[in-house]
Amino acid sequence: MELHQVSFALASDVFAGANNAFQAFADSDPDMSWGDNARSLVKPKLLADNVAEAVDFPEYDTLDGVNLDALNPVQREAWVVLDRLSGLPENVLVDLES
Repeated sequence: MELHQVSFALASDVFAGANNAFQAFADSDPDMSWGDNARSLVKPKLLADNVAEAVDFPEYDTLDGVNLDALNPVQREAWVVLDRLSGLPENVLVDLES
């Protein structure tokens, strides 16, 4: 049997200080595993897409091009989360921690 290592960031770190964005994400019933003792590793892009959809984030090419003044408070928190996710290396996953 071959052992593999994986690098991951904790969702609690990704959502730190963005409680309203996290609540909107969780309430949106995302198509990801949740439950006791479940740990789901997801790609940052998948999580970012789900967060953006949950808060009705405007479409964007780059986060730098988003007009922050036009965002509501929850979308501003989501912008922080999306920025953190976009900064993760491609081979790093996010642990949704249950």
